[in-house]
Amino acid sequence: MNVILFFTYNTSLKDWEESGLLSREMEHYRLLSETHNINYTFVTYGDSYDLKFDEYFRNLKIIPIYEKLKYSQNKYMKIFNSIRIKKIIKNEITSFDLIKTNQLKGSWSAIILKIFSGKPLIVRTGYDLYSFSKYEKKSKIYKVFTYLLTFLSLNFSNKYVVTSKVDQNILKRNFLFNSQKLIVQSNWVPFETNETDINQRGKILFVGRLEKQKNIDKIFKIFNGSSFELDIFGEGSLKEILEKESLGNINFYGKIPHEQLIKKYKNYLFYISLSTHEGNSKTLLEAMAAGCVVIASDIPNNREFIVDNINGLLFDLENNDLMTLISDLLKDTEKLNKISNNAMKTIFDNYKIEKFIDRELAIYKSLNLLY
Repeated sequence: MNVILFFTYNTSLKDWEESGLLSREMEHYRLLSETHNINYTFVTYGDSYDLKFDEYFRNLKIIPIYEKLKYSQNKYMKIFNSIRIKKIIKNEITSFDLIKTNQLKGSWSAIILKIFSGKPLIVRTGYDLYSFSKYEKKSKIYKVFTYLLTFLSLNFSNKYVVTSKVDQNILKRNFLFNSQKLIVQSNWVPFETNETDINQRGKILFVGRLEKQKNIDKIFKIFNGSSFELDIFGEGSLKEILEKESLGNINFYGKIPHEQLIKKYKNYLFYISLSTHEGNSKTLLEAMAAGCVVIASDIPNNREFIVDNINGLLFDLENNDLMTLISDLLKDTEKLNKISNNAMKTIFDNYKIEKFIDRELAIYKSLNLLY
């Protein structure tokens, strides 16, 4: 089976490499290729640099559009180039069975190819772009754009994949389409059997973009100058401001490769995430896989996999008394161990890569592409 995968608009393999996510993002494609002989063609927004990953796994071909075009900083020219991708790559693709997207942004390229080829299309989204545009109070033009893009993708795709039941219900409420094509496929996270001793782990961990959505300013205000030490892994527009205001107990480590980050989780007892809105958070799932006691914002997407006081803690964003919560928990080792073990069991039972691949193969089979 031959699959053409369109990368998220304006994203390249070099971007994956520089963000430390390359090995993680490539892993399930590598396994599908090696175990089920699936050929992948990646259409990226990179240049000839992306070709260095051509042998990352067998049955992989990479088509970076800016190897064939002159790169332009002009945003309108970049959009124009994404619209005419079919013409750009027509001599590179001869036979394929399925078109797939990495995210909703850029799905227009896949839709155009689907219209001209008649091949089935799977659109995947990590979060609902239209809902996020409202949460983040984007301009009316942007909201209209995300609504139309979601509507077109829902109606032109053969299968539309979301990572949570929350997103599934949002789409059903807000859009007119055949809901039978909607599929929930949660993210996967690496999992290793982990004998954990919570008494041997200190500090508190945050991983993510240092932006308003992640509520990092609230986390910072709660911990800055407290008796707890907070380690932050991530970059973002708020980093410089927060670093200047730090009173010494908050450490900024920037981005590190994903394979290193996975090992870091095991050094922490608590993981904190107070996002105002989320999709199916990979970092929360990764922290749970490592046995961290996660403290997460009490929002619908988090409630989908965190049961309060059972496999994690859900925190009301209107509540500022996080220090008391943590101090009380530290007095109850039995409860901490229970939450830690339940968190790992949740991931083992539901979010291992094997589960993800089974669901991916089931989608292909539903389109009569595999038997």
